[in-house]
Amino acid sequence: MSSDEEGGEEYLFKIVIIGDSAVGKSNLLSRYARNEFNLHSKATIGVEFQTQSMEIDENKLRLRFGTLPVKRGLGPLLLLTIEVLSVLSLFMISVAVLLLIVSVDGLMSLKPIQIQL
Repeated sequence: MSSDEEGGEEYLFKIVIIGDSAVGKSNLLSRYARNEFNLHSKATIGVEFQTQSMEIDENKLRLRFGTLPVKRGLGPLLLLTIEVLSVLSLFMISVAVLLLIVSVDGLMSLKPIQIQL
Protein backbone atom coordinates (compact mmCIF):
# COMPACT_ATOMS: atom_id res chain seq x y z
CA MET A 1 0.00 0.00 0.00
CA SER A 2 1.27 3.47 -0.84
CA SER A 3 -0.15 6.98 -0.77
CA ASP A 4 -1.19 8.73 -3.96
CA GLU A 5 -0.80 12.47 -4.63
CA GLU A 6 -4.58 12.86 -4.97
CA GLY A 7 -5.24 11.51 -1.47
CA GLY A 8 -6.12 7.94 -2.39
CA GLU A 9 -4.13 4.83 -1.61
CA GLU A 10 -2.56 2.44 -4.08
CA TYR A 11 -2.91 -1.29 -3.43
CA LEU A 12 -1.14 -4.17 -5.18
CA PHE A 13 -2.37 -7.75 -4.94
CA LYS A 14 -0.57 -10.67 -6.56
CA ILE A 15 -2.72 -13.59 -7.63
CA VAL A 16 -1.34 -16.94 -8.80
CA ILE A 17 -3.55 -19.27 -10.84
CA ILE A 18 -2.38 -22.89 -10.81
CA GLY A 19 -3.79 -26.11 -12.23
CA ASP A 20 -3.26 -29.01 -14.59
CA SER A 21 -2.43 -28.41 -18.21
CA ALA A 22 -5.41 -27.44 -20.39
CA VAL A 23 -7.89 -26.71 -17.57
CA GLY A 24 -8.37 -23.10 -18.75
CA LYS A 25 -6.02 -21.00 -16.59
CA SER A 26 -4.99 -18.68 -19.43
CA ASN A 27 -8.54 -18.41 -20.78
CA LEU A 28 -9.84 -17.53 -17.30
CA LEU A 29 -7.20 -14.81 -17.04
CA SER A 30 -7.88 -13.59 -20.58
CA ARG A 31 -11.62 -13.43 -19.90
CA TYR A 32 -11.14 -11.37 -16.76
CA ALA A 33 -8.33 -9.04 -17.91
CA ARG A 34 -9.28 -8.48 -21.59
CA ASN A 35 -12.88 -9.75 -21.77
CA GLU A 36 -11.78 -12.32 -24.37
CA PHE A 37 -12.34 -16.07 -24.52
CA ASN A 38 -10.99 -18.43 -27.14
CA LEU A 39 -12.74 -21.79 -27.20
CA HIS A 40 -10.03 -23.22 -29.50
CA SER A 41 -6.92 -21.89 -27.76
CA LYS A 42 -3.73 -23.94 -27.58
CA ALA A 43 -2.11 -24.90 -24.30
CA THR A 44 0.19 -22.25 -22.84
CA ILE A 45 3.77 -23.40 -22.39
CA GLY A 46 5.39 -21.97 -19.29
CA VAL A 47 3.94 -19.07 -17.32
CA GLU A 48 1.82 -16.07 -18.25
CA PHE A 49 1.62 -12.70 -16.48
CA GLN A 50 -1.07 -10.02 -16.69
CA THR A 51 -1.90 -6.84 -14.76
CA GLN A 52 -5.36 -5.38 -14.29
CA SER A 53 -5.83 -1.87 -12.82
CA MET A 54 -8.98 -0.30 -11.44
CA GLU A 55 -10.09 2.49 -9.15
CA ILE A 56 -12.41 1.98 -6.19
CA ASP A 57 -13.44 4.92 -3.99
CA GLU A 58 -10.49 7.06 -5.18
CA ASN A 59 -8.08 4.22 -4.36
CA LYS A 60 -6.03 2.58 -7.09
CA LEU A 61 -6.07 -1.20 -7.13
CA ARG A 62 -3.64 -3.24 -9.21
CA LEU A 63 -4.08 -6.97 -9.58
CA ARG A 64 -1.05 -8.84 -10.92
CA PHE A 65 -1.87 -12.31 -12.16
CA GLY A 66 0.49 -15.17 -12.94
CA THR A 67 -0.52 -18.57 -14.29
CA LEU A 68 1.52 -21.60 -13.29
CA PRO A 69 1.00 -25.06 -14.81
CA VAL A 70 1.38 -28.04 -12.50
CA LYS A 71 2.40 -31.53 -13.53
CA ARG A 72 1.42 -34.35 -11.20
CA GLY A 73 4.24 -35.49 -8.97
CA LEU A 74 6.71 -32.89 -10.27
CA GLY A 75 5.39 -29.68 -8.73
CA PRO A 76 5.78 -26.72 -11.12
CA LEU A 77 6.85 -27.68 -14.63
CA LEU A 78 10.58 -28.25 -14.79
CA LEU A 79 10.85 -27.17 -18.43
CA LEU A 80 11.09 -23.47 -17.56
CA THR A 81 14.18 -21.48 -18.48
CA ILE A 82 16.44 -19.90 -15.86
CA GLU A 83 15.11 -16.43 -16.82
CA VAL A 84 11.49 -17.48 -16.36
CA LEU A 85 12.27 -19.15 -13.03
CA SER A 86 13.99 -16.02 -11.71
CA VAL A 87 11.04 -13.81 -12.74
CA LEU A 88 8.61 -16.34 -11.27
CA SER A 89 10.47 -16.48 -7.94
CA LEU A 90 10.34 -12.66 -7.71
CA PHE A 91 6.63 -12.72 -8.56
CA MET A 92 5.89 -15.29 -5.83
CA ILE A 93 7.09 -12.92 -3.08
CA SER A 94 4.04 -11.66 -1.15
CA VAL A 95 1.37 -13.46 -3.18
CA ALA A 96 -2.07 -12.57 -1.79
CA VAL A 97 -4.28 -15.18 -3.49
CA LEU A 98 -3.69 -18.66 -4.88
CA LEU A 99 -6.40 -20.00 -7.20
CA LEU A 100 -6.45 -23.72 -7.96
CA ILE A 101 -8.27 -24.44 -11.24
CA VAL A 102 -9.61 -27.95 -11.88
CA SER A 103 -11.49 -29.47 -14.79
CA VAL A 104 -15.04 -30.65 -14.18
CA ASP A 105 -14.92 -33.17 -17.03
CA GLY A 106 -12.03 -35.28 -15.78
CA LEU A 107 -11.59 -36.91 -12.40
CA MET A 108 -7.79 -36.81 -12.73
CA SER A 109 -7.72 -33.06 -12.12
CA LEU A 110 -9.61 -33.54 -8.85
CA LYS A 111 -6.94 -35.79 -7.36
CA PRO A 112 -4.62 -34.08 -4.89
CA ILE A 113 -1.63 -32.22 -6.33
CA GLN A 114 1.57 -31.69 -4.38
CA ILE A 115 2.75 -28.13 -4.88
CA GLN A 116 6.27 -27.05 -4.02
CA LEU A 117 6.73 -23.29 -4.22
